[in-house]
Amino acid sequence: MAEQALRAELLGPVLARRDDEELRLGAPRQRVLFSVLASRAGRAVSREDLINAIWGHEAPTSAEGSIYTYVSGLRRAMEPGRGHRAASSVLLSEGPGYLLRVDAVDLHEFDALKRRAEQASEDGDQTAAVEAANQALALWHGEPLSGLPGPWAASLRDRLLSDRLDLLEIRAAAGLAGGQHAELVAELTALVRENPLHEGLRGLLMTALYRVGRQADAVEQFRAAARVLADELRTQPGARLAEIHQQILTNDPALAAPDAPSPARVPRRPAWWAARPRPRARTFVARNHELSVLRSAVDEVAEGRGGVLLVEGEPGIGKSELLTTGMAGCEDQAVQLVWGAGDELASRFPLRLMLDCLGVDADSPDPARARVAEMMRLAQDRGAQSSRDPLGGGDPTLAVVNELVAIVQEMCADGPLALVADDIQWADEASLLVFSRLALETSTLPLLLVGALRPVPRTPVLDGVHDVVARQGGAVMQLAPLAEPEVAEMLTGIVGGTPGAGLLGLADRAAGNPLYVGELAEALLRDRHVEVSAGQAEVSSGDDVSVPTSLSSALTHRLGFLSARTTEVLRRAALLGNDFVVADLSVILGRPARELLPALEEATTAKVLLANGYRFGFRHALIRQALYDATSPTVRTVLHRQAAERLDRAGASMETVARQLVAAPVAVDSWVIDWMLRHGERVAHRAPDIGLDLLRKVVTSCEQDDPRHIELTAALARVLYWRGELPEDEVRSVLALTRDPDLAGEMQWIRAVVHYRRGQEGRAVAALREAVDAPEVSSVWQARCQALLAVREGMGLNEMELAKVTAGAAIARGERAGDGFAVAYALQALWLFQSIARDHADAPGQAFNISDGLDVTWKRFTDEITQGYGNDDLTTRKKFLAKELEIVHLLHEKGVPFLAGTDTPPGVYIFPGFSLHEELQRFVAAGFTPLEALQTATLNPARFFNLENQLGAIEPGKLADIVLLHANPIEDISDTQKIAAVISNGHYFSRQALDKLFTQVESSAKNEPTPRH
Repeated sequence: MAEQALRAELLGPVLARRDDEELRLGAPRQRVLFSVLASRAGRAVSREDLINAIWGHEAPTSAEGSIYTYVSGLRRAMEPGRGHRAASSVLLSEGPGYLLRVDAVDLHEFDALKRRAEQASEDGDQTAAVEAANQALALWHGEPLSGLPGPWAASLRDRLLSDRLDLLEIRAAAGLAGGQHAELVAELTALVRENPLHEGLRGLLMTALYRVGRQADAVEQFRAAARVLADELRTQPGARLAEIHQQILTNDPALAAPDAPSPARVPRRPAWWAARPRPRARTFVARNHELSVLRSAVDEVAEGRGGVLLVEGEPGIGKSELLTTGMAGCEDQAVQLVWGAGDELASRFPLRLMLDCLGVDADSPDPARARVAEMMRLAQDRGAQSSRDPLGGGDPTLAVVNELVAIVQEMCADGPLALVADDIQWADEASLLVFSRLALETSTLPLLLVGALRPVPRTPVLDGVHDVVARQGGAVMQLAPLAEPEVAEMLTGIVGGTPGAGLLGLADRAAGNPLYVGELAEALLRDRHVEVSAGQAEVSSGDDVSVPTSLSSALTHRLGFLSARTTEVLRRAALLGNDFVVADLSVILGRPARELLPALEEATTAKVLLANGYRFGFRHALIRQALYDATSPTVRTVLHRQAAERLDRAGASMETVARQLVAAPVAVDSWVIDWMLRHGERVAHRAPDIGLDLLRKVVTSCEQDDPRHIELTAALARVLYWRGELPEDEVRSVLALTRDPDLAGEMQWIRAVVHYRRGQEGRAVAALREAVDAPEVSSVWQARCQALLAVREGMGLNEMELAKVTAGAAIARGERAGDGFAVAYALQALWLFQSIARDHADAPGQAFNISDGLDVTWKRFTDEITQGYGNDDLTTRKKFLAKELEIVHLLHEKGVPFLAGTDTPPGVYIFPGFSLHEELQRFVAAGFTPLEALQTATLNPARFFNLENQLGAIEPGKLADIVLLHANPIEDISDTQKIAAVISNGHYFSRQALDKLFTQVESSAKNEPTPRH
């Protein structure tokens, strides 16, 4: 079998990968050693050089011994299957040092691409220069050697940051040479703001500004450079910058833009996808102040300064028209524009607005968007599995929120971005969370974030959005009704003449609502009630004029002029929501798409629909509502049910089908039952409210003698349990009918937890004791219920001794059943009980193996919970962890205090005590100093609970346990595990006593405690 390739990544958090598997490289200084060897891969590095790289002139006397330890740790990580006496084939001992064999190092690739870019630039091959620079920059995944200490890491990090700026300069220079001055202004403005002393980038910005006609701004950039150089370095601008300044002042032709075509760029947002605003419906009038605010915001973001604002007003007041007009300048100023709108029909599906707005789709050619879509799919699949997890499932929404924010950040790295979210009163809460997160990003990104909403419905989440916008200094524009002169201007544009008194009198009924004014005027035109003479427009004399009495009736009037064929197509389209694709409409009508095009074209010409490529949308949500309401509720129910089945057979997404089933009180039949049996738990994980509604409906409708009834009821019980609710009736129903021993055990577990959640500890314990001995329960679930019984006996009834015996029995039962979950859960319970009683050394009869045996059990458990996961799933989870570190780092930089959390047992994934060591290392990896990491478990909790006078420090009069170490954790946080002695609860445990403790627990773990009832 061929040996798998080993790759080292240093251009970000230091990683080593063997194919797709990430290797555990250990503590920060061990990672430094790996990085030094990787940077010189294939060459021997002496121990002396390694010590200097890690510690510099401050190396401790134990440094050489630490080098041996680090090398041993790396060998174990990179060659887990190597025997103890076998020589390493990856990290070799070479004379007085070591040599690392690695197949690829991103640092070497970066350096080679940089040289290629520099050579291409010197040769005048700008396209090749841009290509090489983009490839080199794409290798970066964060700050180089992120979080690593020592002089070598600091020196290399500085060099690489400088190299990155050189590449950005090469790329920008190539862009200027290709005529991309307009596109580069925002990028160069941001780079100069971050690097004010970099004269090369400043000169390119001055050139770009000059070429787009902003000569004064270009001159001001030179003056700014002169000021900052004088203040910071006591020097003047260099010769090249002074030359550019002189060329600008004299309009030197040498500085003019070239005629050559622009070289192709490699945008992060591919050309295939571009969300655009809807075309304006009619001539726009008034709103001069609001337009000025929007256009100024576009100007600001074009120059690299972000912002956020909200537009609020009643339906039809002109919010969308204002945004369409105000954002029209984005393209001219090279500002990317994405646009999305909330939909009442989709408002119960988390993240729907933002997924649509950002073009996230499983078929997307863009890898980032396709990855997020796949993440959503996997989350739904895992949702069905996690609802069977005895401890309950997890919600992937926050992880996807982070990925969506990351997509926006990448788009902003490619250039200024404007994101418009219309009708956010219908947006789901998760999409509003993304909106709020992005609002916070506008202070550091070239991002203009705009939201439009109605005054009602008003929810606490929308109130939170308002609060975030206010804190960011964003504007909230309230759109008032049009004044009479503005109504007259609007009517003039529609009817083709200055409106007379009679026409203005009829328009008064619209109360200044632009949509109502427009619909009323066009209704009069369609009915031929308006005459225009000598530039004056007036209602025809002698006509019995009947005008729409409401906005809704005005919209219905417009629909009356469509052909019957087109109206029927639109009524079916209304079933799909405000926006739809022709393919879905074709499916629900059962007609080829080409047959629908004439009707769609007629509706577009009549300004009922707006076309955007293969998508169509109703010009206003009220038009769609009028069409929807024109179909009787009984017929709508039948049509939604028919649409659901047809869409499912055509391969539509689970969400699309569920939206049809929940839109109307669909009758539950055999097909609906089968569909919910296949997808019910996944729907509940994607959209919990919808999933529960549908599951309850099918459980109620399905006959009890139908074998599907038990499975559906069990699914409902799982989802309710997963959401923290009390599915007592559902559990009782399943237990009365099922003959499946695994399902019976699972329901017994849930029943016990329901009692516990009600505060009925006695009933919870009784139910678990019944389950442990019940012959109808499988051996796996008997072991799991016994582990939970131990927890409830100890923590609920406070019968610690009995609980320890029960936990020991659960371990033995779990071992016999081969269930890692039960064993791990019982082990954790035992450790918790003994930690509370502080009897680790005095209760050997109840002890358990916390060394090799625990490693074996933990591996079995993790193998079980990751069963079915592919490399992509695990890679995605690792990316979540990396994103978690990034978020912790940002919060830490803002001064947010942290408390260590893994020394409390929220679930079986955490082992108290042991996990704390790893968490402290993760804090350091996130940018904490070792001292700050230690304070998360000592001083910070004392401050949080206002107990500084009692806890948090070793001082007279305070309470403290003391761990004595062989090494200083302030230098290396992993030294917390080098324990010399412990003083706990007034007792001193020497290293010898601690070793004896471990010997006792290893010995006693082999004996099965006798359960006591």
